[in-house]
Amino acid sequence: MNIFETAPEFIEWDNRQSRLVNTVSSESTFNRLSVQLPDWFVKDNTVLDLGSCLGAAGHMALSNGATHYTGVEVQEKYVTDSRKIFSKYWPGDKFNIVQENLETFLDNCIANNITFDCVVASGVLYTFLDVVSILHKICAIASKSILIDTMFVNDATAGRGLIVIREDVSMVYADGPNTFKGIGAAPSPIALSIVLKTNGFYQVGDGITPPVTTSGHDGYSDIISKPGGQRAPARYAARYCRQEEKVRALLDIVLDNRSEDAQGFYQIPDVVEAAVTKIWKFDDSVASRFQNEAENHIPDYARVVNMCLELAHDNLSSGDAIIDVGSALGYTVDKFLNAGFTNVYGLDNSESMVNQSLHKERIILSDQFPQQSFKMIMMNWTLHFVVDKLTYIKKMYDNLEPGGYLILSDKTTQSAEVKKKYYDFKRANGVSQTYIEEKEKKLAGYMYPVPASWYNTTFNQVGFSSIEVINAQYGFVTFMCKK
Repeated sequence: MNIFETAPEFIEWDNRQSRLVNTVSSESTFNRLSVQLPDWFVKDNTVLDLGSCLGAAGHMALSNGATHYTGVEVQEKYVTDSRKIFSKYWPGDKFNIVQENLETFLDNCIANNITFDCVVASGVLYTFLDVVSILHKICAIASKSILIDTMFVNDATAGRGLIVIREDVSMVYADGPNTFKGIGAAPSPIALSIVLKTNGFYQVGDGITPPVTTSGHDGYSDIISKPGGQRAPARYAARYCRQEEKVRALLDIVLDNRSEDAQGFYQIPDVVEAAVTKIWKFDDSVASRFQNEAENHIPDYARVVNMCLELAHDNLSSGDAIIDVGSALGYTVDKFLNAGFTNVYGLDNSESMVNQSLHKERIILSDQFPQQSFKMIMMNWTLHFVVDKLTYIKKMYDNLEPGGYLILSDKTTQSAEVKKKYYDFKRANGVSQTYIEEKEKKLAGYMYPVPASWYNTTFNQVGFSSIEVINAQYGFVTFMCKK
């Protein structure tokens, strides 16, 4: 049940319902908050909401078992309206709406040793210029966990974090249809991860993508044009939980001046390298162990490849053009060639994968789909690494022959229950808990999963005549689409 349909004031009194970008509606608010603040995340916890507007996050948190909600908002109208709405639905000892500058509020909490179990920072980070300082202050008052929801920024090349300073950041004006505009800073997912780790907060799971919203613009699923010509989602959200371990900033290492931390001048110090999140790159080290990774980490890996081969035997001729997108070491290409198919190719954007492929001469090194017709396109466990999924799917559709097949397998967003079963599957295959956690951290901000429902909607939108799920386990779903 959508709790904002029974408490409509949280939506009806929100002037953001009339904006064109990230439109607020009962559907979008429920879709977003139900996955960002589920009961397992907020139950029995105190929740602080920075930049609370009308407090919809608080209504969700309290409905899911939070013990107390504190909303902090600088605009008087939002505060006044929020207090009226909460008074209608919740007893006074369950909430507190504070009108105050966020940085002042954080400083006062730190000075008075006030903490909250869970801190929510949604749509506020990019209003600050010194975003790193704000993140440090948030960590100082969060005793258990942090939820960050902010504008999406593409990570810098080579895996280094990126914080973008922009002059055109906007925030809604509470008393009307206008917006405040000014300079602000936005961190990429990797930059967020690096800064939060220096305070002992580590990302839990992948970025959070709500179910697709149909009533207005959906900033988490829609791909939009960004400054500089990039195309990416408008928004990014993730959860972070406190752990005992902290990584150290370079200055802290220098100030400690411990001889055991010193390294050769022309070497990369291990201790510094440990302080920077390394993303999951398909380099030589990954390529050399990729087949083992795939079989032990992807549910039904061999079964799906065999299903692709069976579908080709049943519906294609041996000379039909076939391509495997994300071909890695050429395992699937090899199986098709050995089965008698002669016009088979692979596509991969990793030079290390191509160089170690079983059929290097048949693999195209590119991150763009080739301008060539195919009777069958396979894209298994690859699209979740692509930001602009819609454009890539359209490209494949355009290069698919009439009556041709797209077989697409992908890791979709997983609930906590499904993720637990997925990790059980990994452990049953001999993958250690340490490695599971290490890989999850490295992949944070590098994978862009979306709900399974997104694929059905998108395949229909692109124009496929039939769409069927032919395999699914633990959030890994295989679709067969016919043109």
